[in-house]
Amino acid sequence: MAAIAIALPPNTTPLALTQRLLRDGWEVPIVDWRGGPLVRVSAHLYNDAAQGDALAAKLRALGVTLCR
Repeated sequence: MAAIAIALPPNTTPLALTQRLLRDGWEVPIVDWRGGPLVRVSAHLYNDAAQGDALAAKLRALGVTLCR
C-alpha cells in the first residue's frame, strides 16, 4: 500500500474524484488528508506494472497531478 500526494483539478473534491473513478471501473480511494489529497494505491502479486501505468494515465486524463 502507498499513499501518494496529488493535486486535484479545480473545483474537484476527493469524494467526487473517488466516485468518478468508481463509475469508470477503478476502485481507488482518494483521501482528504491534512496536508492535501492522497491517492491510496494497494497492490498485490496479482497486479502488475502495466496496471499502475494505466491508473496513472487515468488520473492524468482526469486532471490529477503529482505533488512533489
